[in-house]
Amino acid sequence: MEQRVLARNRLSGALTVLAFFLFQVLSTQAIAQDVAIIVNKDLPVDTVSAADIQSIFLGKKTAWSSGEKVVFAVLKDDDARNAFLKLYVKKSPSQYDNYWKKMVFTGKGQMPHSFTTKEEIMAFVNGTPGAVSYVPAPADASVKMITVQ
Repeated sequence: MEQRVLARNRLSGALTVLAFFLFQVLSTQAIAQDVAIIVNKDLPVDTVSAADIQSIFLGKKTAWSSGEKVVFAVLKDDDARNAFLKLYVKKSPSQYDNYWKKMVFTGKGQMPHSFTTKEEIMAFVNGTPGAVSYVPAPADASVKMITVQ
C-alpha cells in the first residue's frame, strides 16, 4: 500500500513538472509570434540568431556581418518590450534598464534609442541605416521583418 502511494506521488510530481515545462515552451512560442524583429530595408540580413539579438540589445555586437554599424532602438514601456526582453535578452525590464544605467555610468555604453510607439520605432528603423528593433507583430512594409533562429 505504501509503495502505491509513493509511486502515485512520484507520478504526480513528474506530471506537474511536465505540465510546467510544456506551459513554458508554449508561452515562449506565443510570445515569439507577438513580437516582430525589424531592420532597415537596405540591410542585407534576413535571419539572425537569438544569441546575436541578445548581444545587439546588450550593446555587445556593434556591427553587422556586412560591416555596417548596428543601431538599435527599444520601446519605452509596452507588452512587446516585456515579451522581447524576456524571450531574447533574458532580462526583466528593470534588469535591462539597470544594465544600461550601469553601462552609461561606467562609460561603456550609451542608452539605447527609445520610443513610445510602434510607429515611431518603424520610422526610426526605416530612416536609419543598420537599424534594428522590435515591434508588436505585424510590422508594416516600411521595414523588413527578419527571422530569429
